[in-house]
Amino acid sequence: MEENVFQDKEDKLNKVLTLGAWKDESLIGLVRAVSDGNFRAYIEDIVIDSLYFKEGVGIKLVSKLLKELSCNDFIIQRRFFTFL
Repeated sequence: MEENVFQDKEDKLNKVLTLGAWKDESLIGLVRAVSDGNFRAYIEDIVIDSLYFKEGVGIKLVSKLLKELSCNDFIIQRRFFTFL
C-alpha cells in the first residue's frame, strides 16, 4: 500500500503546465508552472516578448494559468531579464 501512496504523490509532483500566447506564427509570451495539482503551485517562468510589454499579454497568460491550476497557494519569484 505504501508504494501506491508514494506513486500517487510522485504523479502529483510531476504536473507541469505551460501556456503560450501567439501572434500569427510568432510566440509572444509564455508562462510555466509546476504544481502538486491540489495545494501549491510554483510559477516558474513568465516570458513576454519586449515588443508586447504593457499590452496585457502577461496578465492574460497568468490569469489563465491560475484558473487552470486551481491551487490554494502560489509561489512566484520576480526577476527581469532582457534578451536581445
